[in-house]
Amino acid sequence: MSKKSDILRAQEYLFYGMKSCALFDKFNVVLEREFLAQSEVEFDAIWMSPRSPDGPVGAGYLIEMPKLQIPKPNSLQRNLVLSIVAIEERNTNMTAGAGTQLSSEE
Repeated sequence: MSKKSDILRAQEYLFYGMKSCALFDKFNVVLEREFLAQSEVEFDAIWMSPRSPDGPVGAGYLIEMPKLQIPKPNSLQRNLVLSIVAIEERNTNMTAGAGTQLSSEE
């Protein structure tokens, strides 16, 4: 199996792990790879898209593409770095009845 598929698999594990965790039920979770593959990139779609049809809006998470760090030249050691960006539009997010009323950092 190639390293590329292992890296993408790690990103998907993180994505599905967040989607299945009750802590993130109110937040939209988006894969950067799929987000950038769209013909028209709408950055506000991350926090404006509700997770469920009647769900709250205002905050979301973007799971960035994993990166390999090689600490020393010609080293066999590789570190996989996973990163998540929290995106929040505070006015929408804290609006009663529409937003999650939770800060994206909580």
